[in-house]
Amino acid sequence: MINIGTQGYNKMMKLKPLRNLIMENTPIARSFSTFTKQIDNPDTLFLRGNLQTESGHLFYTKPRSYQIQAGQLTQLYCPLTATHPKLSKFSEQLKQASQDKPLFISVLDASQDDLGARANFGRGNPSHLPTAYDEFLKKVSNFQVNRHNKEALESLYLMGQVDIMDLLKECNELDPTKAEERGRMIECVDEHYQRAAKIVECCMIEGNVGKGGHLYYINGDHNNMASVVTGVYRARGVKPLVINLDFHSDARLSIDGPHSGTWLSDGYARNEIQHTYIIGLSLLSNSDACIDNLERFGVTYRSYTWDEIQMNGGSRLALPSITNEVILDIERRFGKVYPVIFTIDGDTVCGLPCSAQNEVLGYPPEDVYSMVATFTRELNVVGFTIQELKPGLDTSKNSAVGEFLANNLFLYAQTLLKKAKL
Repeated sequence: MINIGTQGYNKMMKLKPLRNLIMENTPIARSFSTFTKQIDNPDTLFLRGNLQTESGHLFYTKPRSYQIQAGQLTQLYCPLTATHPKLSKFSEQLKQASQDKPLFISVLDASQDDLGARANFGRGNPSHLPTAYDEFLKKVSNFQVNRHNKEALESLYLMGQVDIMDLLKECNELDPTKAEERGRMIECVDEHYQRAAKIVECCMIEGNVGKGGHLYYINGDHNNMASVVTGVYRARGVKPLVINLDFHSDARLSIDGPHSGTWLSDGYARNEIQHTYIIGLSLLSNSDACIDNLERFGVTYRSYTWDEIQMNGGSRLALPSITNEVILDIERRFGKVYPVIFTIDGDTVCGLPCSAQNEVLGYPPEDVYSMVATFTRELNVVGFTIQELKPGLDTSKNSAVGEFLANNLFLYAQTLLKKAKL
């Protein structure tokens, strides 16, 4: 993949209209890579299970007398008998784990990759440790189980992480400013997409998890949304709706990726997205080419931009109003049972270390929590993702990252349970 730069871009625009470019299958220059490919192993899931303590509890669990920690619930996590399980065997494991459960939420760690951001000329992680998933586990493992939260906690199934260790090793020393090396990084991003999409598909098939099957997908860069969209589409046979809380459109030209800035364009190019709502878009962080793509795809965004939110009372007043508008529009156009994926880019949340490191633009977590609860209660949110949180960028906020991810999961589960009992 060649970085054409501004001058090259302008020349390209003179040769062909932008509207003709986005759907073209322009080949990316590939180079030899050493990793094993999903396409060559269709019956294998590139999945690693969660670590356990010597006592058999979820890693990071700190048992205490006279109480039960969530990490002590053996049904909470996925005890893989082998790394890279066979698809058929893991499908049976899901069927057994979800049997007779009205709600079953598969929790998947995208792995702390920075491939999508680096391929998009963004900042990588100074260190892959600690990961956002580690911080999440520290909180979830030590939730105190009681009569009011036990059912929600028992509906969770922590599957582990998408295994991309070989991809990280492949890209560790690559420089995205060099065209050939960036091409290798993009090849790895695409392989990550293939692996994660296969796992998401497996855990969203109703034959595996029943009608109560849902997905909570966290960690990594926002290019992981491509895997979630594809996995849900393949499993349910319906193009999902997408609600995206994000400053960025992620609608760069598909010919420039895949990476963290192209997943929305890629989803439309594959004809896997029914409609998209972007809330909080910053008009200062998106090119005219991206805006043109949003118009082409028919994305709903203009009344929900960051500046409009500030001019209408800020997040405390505007976000609830926007949330209700989106719900009413979905109900009118698609029906409230239509499958929805709700995704949060960590860049939009105040006080959390993230890829863009926005210090003064984000929304308070409490305003975001209410969106999660309302969308989940009123719509059929089959998938919920949070990406772009990177503890390695500011280790003083590690606990905040884990708290945000863990509390959102509990809120998602608790809201779904209450909704099921109405």
